[in-house]
Amino acid sequence: MLRVLLTFLYALASLHLLLAAPASPQLPTKDAPYSDSPAQMDATIECPNGIQGKAGGVVLLVSGTALNGRASYEQGPFVQLLPNAGPGFDVCWISPPNNGLGDAQTGGEYVAYAIRKLAPQSATGKVKVGGHSQGGGLNVPWALIFFPSARKLVDSFVGFAPDFHGTTILPYPACTAEKLLSLGVGCAPSILQQEKGSMYLGAQLHFLTQAIVPTTAIFTRTDEIVIPQFGPNPSSRLPGSVQFPLQDYCGPLELSDHLSIIANPAAYAIALNAWTSPTGAADLSKFEKARDCFNIANSALDLNDVAASIRYFATIGEAVVTSGGAPTPSEPALKQYVCDAGAATVCGKAGPTPPIVSLSDLTGLASDL
Repeated sequence: MLRVLLTFLYALASLHLLLAAPASPQLPTKDAPYSDSPAQMDATIECPNGIQGKAGGVVLLVSGTALNGRASYEQGPFVQLLPNAGPGFDVCWISPPNNGLGDAQTGGEYVAYAIRKLAPQSATGKVKVGGHSQGGGLNVPWALIFFPSARKLVDSFVGFAPDFHGTTILPYPACTAEKLLSLGVGCAPSILQQEKGSMYLGAQLHFLTQAIVPTTAIFTRTDEIVIPQFGPNPSSRLPGSVQFPLQDYCGPLELSDHLSIIANPAAYAIALNAWTSPTGAADLSKFEKARDCFNIANSALDLNDVAASIRYFATIGEAVVTSGGAPTPSEPALKQYVCDAGAATVCGKAGPTPPIVSLSDLTGLASDL
């Protein structure tokens, strides 16, 4: 009798939680319009080894803020090792405009276009997507939300340090520096859009209440760019996704940071796990600490990486100094299709001008974490 009563109470409590949980808004069913021409978007897609019809299909890699596909991936494991791993994969990358420092809405449109362009050429008819930083946290989700024709063509998504919930501390100091360097013109649009509480993130999180496609989020607790990534609510959290904080599985000697995560052996192992999984998301029961955490061979590092590393950081430095060639005084206005989809009520109006921050402001921001 007691067992029956407890079972009933458990079922009642479960029903209460189910009814109390907020319903996820219905995703848009009509594609948003592109801001740029097909020719402009085609020019940002590159497949370094071509598309050979490999059995694993096409993997599309999206670079992060202040980076491009070549600087991010050319000498790393996702180009050097992935093509011949498992069933074999055709690897492509996309470099959003202005090295990812322009309007992230447009960056998301480019990702959607690339998915639609590559899927018919993929042996599986679908595309697997990997995105670093903004590429994973903003551009890919935007494509999945506002372009249902692309959404249905993605069977697996892996984010590397994805800032689904933005970041604190960094955007305003970075904007202050960029404003000085641009002689008062402004700073990079996507940096403002990644500030926690931005209009962009408000619109994205209206729909991104849970994983949209099979999703694996890989991140490092010691991230110096995406903050916070520690505690119970890291920026890379996403209900319904497989969460892989590197230190939680590899221990305190795992010191990967925001930039090096795309060459991290464990990150590569988990991404490969996801892209060969029948569910499209990583199966953590198959991850082996001794085999996967510090397997240097899986980072694909060698002497050829010296020049690549210099190019990687030079790309970041040049892009940040110039705001990607597209400085703006305030966060870009949301595009009309965002309001049409119900993700915002104000479109076509730029956000407020960000403040100039001082050292005392930074101290205050840090104390709020």
